[in-house]
Amino acid sequence: MYLGYLLCFILACYGGANGIVYSSLLSTPRNWIVSRSVFFGKLITCPMCVGFWIGVMFSMSGIGPTAYYVIESYSPFFTLADGFVGSASAWILHLLLYEKMVGK
Repeated sequence: MYLGYLLCFILACYGGANGIVYSSLLSTPRNWIVSRSVFFGKLITCPMCVGFWIGVMFSMSGIGPTAYYVIESYSPFFTLADGFVGSASAWILHLLLYEKMVGK
């Protein structure tokens, strides 16, 4: 049960990051943000950065992996830990699947 939850969290972080960074559906708002702000433009074009913030949002909403593995899951340390897990999972899956995604 717990391993399945962790796998769902990892896939949700990767899917969300991939959707925000590479989706043609979100290309118009992404290009608008990139043209308006250098900081946020870099933030939403980086799968590792977006994965981190998705992991943090999951943790803050109470559905991060530390909510199932640790008793006290609302500590800032555990929120950051969930963000790092989201970031690492989004980056590792991006490295493994990017060539297949772009058709190389």
